[in-house]
Amino acid sequence: MNYHVCNTDPLSTNFMGNDFLSKIIDFYRFNDKQLKQIFEEIEIEDISDNVYINKVKDRLSVALLNNEKIFVCGDYDADGICATAMIVNFLRIEGSNCGYYIPNRLKDGYGLSCDLVEKVKQKGYQLIITVDNGVKAHDALKLAESYGMDVIILDHHIIEDRLEHNLIIHPNLLPESYTGLCGAGVVLQLIKSFDHHDPLYEILAMVATIADMVEMFNANRLITINGLQLLNTIGFLPINAILKVNDQINEETIAYKFIPAINTVGRLADIANANVVVEYLLATDPKIIYKTAKSIMELNDKRKNMVNNADNDKDQTYHLPNYDVFLSDDYHEGIIGLLANRFMIEQTKPTLVGTNNKDTYKFSGRSIKGFDIYESLYQYQSLFSAFGGHKQACGFSISQDRFAEFIELLQKEDKLINDEKSQRVIKIDISELVIDNIELLDKLRPFGTGIKKPLFMLDEQEITKITMIKNRYPKATIKTNTCEIEMISFKKEFVEDNNKTTKKVVGYLSINEYRGKRSISFLVDDVLF
Repeated sequence: MNYHVCNTDPLSTNFMGNDFLSKIIDFYRFNDKQLKQIFEEIEIEDISDNVYINKVKDRLSVALLNNEKIFVCGDYDADGICATAMIVNFLRIEGSNCGYYIPNRLKDGYGLSCDLVEKVKQKGYQLIITVDNGVKAHDALKLAESYGMDVIILDHHIIEDRLEHNLIIHPNLLPESYTGLCGAGVVLQLIKSFDHHDPLYEILAMVATIADMVEMFNANRLITINGLQLLNTIGFLPINAILKVNDQINEETIAYKFIPAINTVGRLADIANANVVVEYLLATDPKIIYKTAKSIMELNDKRKNMVNNADNDKDQTYHLPNYDVFLSDDYHEGIIGLLANRFMIEQTKPTLVGTNNKDTYKFSGRSIKGFDIYESLYQYQSLFSAFGGHKQACGFSISQDRFAEFIELLQKEDKLINDEKSQRVIKIDISELVIDNIELLDKLRPFGTGIKKPLFMLDEQEITKITMIKNRYPKATIKTNTCEIEMISFKKEFVEDNNKTTKKVVGYLSINEYRGKRSISFLVDDVLF
């Protein structure tokens, strides 16, 4: 990996009276609106008079008034699970004995299907609500219409084909500040229109917003900030039972510890049921919560082992101009997205990982920054039996007899990926590493898409002390005039052979607090030789 050092623009020097913060601002290249949202206030449009929200609100109000049987169809990822829990809780409070179902990833596939509509009809449901799905369910929508059943769509996925539907709330139909909402963010807007303000909704919408990696500005930023504040103020046992932390919970804690755990239940659908997580998020009995949390974490450990033990040199491997493609019967369908992400990070190249599913191959793709994997593969959609996604991630199914044709087409593509990959980084001096400066990084939170955690470059430093963590990872202590800094890497060796100096490194800065003592931590991400 090559690194491009960001130079401070003299015009922005002394932003808020601090040169260190000025470097940060130049690194991100924020516009004026983004700066205002980070350092002043977030201003978003009022949508109480939005015609699409009000149409859905009116239809749902009629259903609740007439005690219609309502069915909710959710999705098996964290966004879909949270969105389902939110709308189910709202309907229960409103007196509806609603039914809901999150389709099994392996057996049912994604979203509302004709089979599910048939079952819902047979059970006497009169209104269907889709959350985090629906805009692609053209056949299922037509079938429901033929039965005289209304369908409310609460979705945020790309609308590819013409969709003539009156009962829909979608970010594209809302003002600009809301155009990046995830599925649960869409559900939140509907619930708020009924003047419901339970912290549960804000907390779950926050989790979903972080999970779906949507742009961390405008409404998404407000949702995330409010949800984290509520979580740290009043707590939420289904989250706390899994995290088991006493410190302040931030977006990174949610992203790396909580979200993978609940996502695992949907991924390993052959041995688990995502519907259980909905009830878990809505549970109030501590005994039930802790028991379920233990089961979820055991399943998550199993998932970790499956991902860590997977080999990227299986059965069929193709190194193509713009993609690395890995195909193996050994890959569990529920983790191919995780494997695609792992291999993409290792090779810094867009990656497709597939596995055998009867007479088809199911693939998941992950992309590097700056390469729109969805747009790139959209041209081949006629080859796919199913296709969906966004800029950074996609999924598709392809019949086995068309796979060779697909690979051949990818092989013929003009090369669009630059092998000389470069990542922007902030060069800092050891003298700048003071706690007051590092605290300024928290002003940028919550980190996420559009405002990634900044990466810093630090030259070789003299080591004052070195210890080993788990007898594997060196932890080096370096000193400044004002404090000690602990450096550690779980990836690469960053200490010179003489154990007296570090190598030149890039990594992330944070503050550790232990027994009232605060110190700076430098987590090494890469070593420069």
